[in-house]
Amino acid sequence: MLSRRQIRIKVMQGAYAVLQNKEQTIDFQLNFLKESIRDAYKLYVFQFNLMSELYRYVDKRLVKERNRYLKSEVKVVDPERLIKNTFWMNIINDQSLKKACETYQVSDWSMHQDYLKSMYEDLILKDFYQDYMNTETVSLEMDKEFMVQLFKQVIAPNEKLYEKIEEEQLTWLDDLPLINTFILKWISNQDSKAEVFSIGDHLVESDEDVLFGTKLLEFMLLKNEELAQEIEGKTPNWEQDRIADIDLILLKMAICELLHFNQIPVRVTINEYLEIAKEYSGPKSSIFLNGIMDKLLNEYQENDRIKKVGRGLL
Repeated sequence: MLSRRQIRIKVMQGAYAVLQNKEQTIDFQLNFLKESIRDAYKLYVFQFNLMSELYRYVDKRLVKERNRYLKSEVKVVDPERLIKNTFWMNIINDQSLKKACETYQVSDWSMHQDYLKSMYEDLILKDFYQDYMNTETVSLEMDKEFMVQLFKQVIAPNEKLYEKIEEEQLTWLDDLPLINTFILKWISNQDSKAEVFSIGDHLVESDEDVLFGTKLLEFMLLKNEELAQEIEGKTPNWEQDRIADIDLILLKMAICELLHFNQIPVRVTINEYLEIAKEYSGPKSSIFLNGIMDKLLNEYQENDRIKKVGRGLL
């Protein structure tokens, strides 16, 4: 499942596109949002598939070396230790990954061996590789830690891979840091004592993600004028047409959540939009938005306009 922050960012981008280009319809952006969410899950599958393809590349390379009676270019205790990595083997054999690759039409890397070659050549120069390959015996915990470092130090920062991702899907650029964080978190949280695990259903887009995003975008755009009136008078030193477009959109989205999404805690809403403003708007935007949202929140609470369901939501 994507984080709510990532969904909010996608909604912000969709709202900005519609409000900047009057020829774009709400339906167009709703459909684009759904596709963008789906593309984020496709990137998740893409990265896991890359790990599988890198394993196969290493396996083929070892076969060639054995057949040609060549020694590995790096002295190690066990040249085949990489393809014996239980954690890595479980990823390539996972049926949910294979199914997700079919669902999202993630192709193999047969035409892009240069990417795999560059990663492998980078890998064998890393200290963690040397330590792993020259340890007399390894455990499942060490197999897992190797995969963490492989993804963190070799796959995620690879510049050639970044270029390919940019070519594959433009929206992936915003999604990549979050997706990489999810993958590292998933690897780190796996029980290293388990000999078999499943990547699972989170490889497929969640209906909950789509519903939250489309509901927020649709409500914000359909109620745009009403939301603008909510802000009226709360910025005495600034007319609305002088407020940065992104700041105004974030304010309106926050108001939507405060008044109409009764299961999202107030503090969560405010914190999320302040963090998004720090990343996507001006250097002082979060301070400006915090002041306005505090005024709005006090007014809404005094007039009993915030209706949250459940404990601890105010």
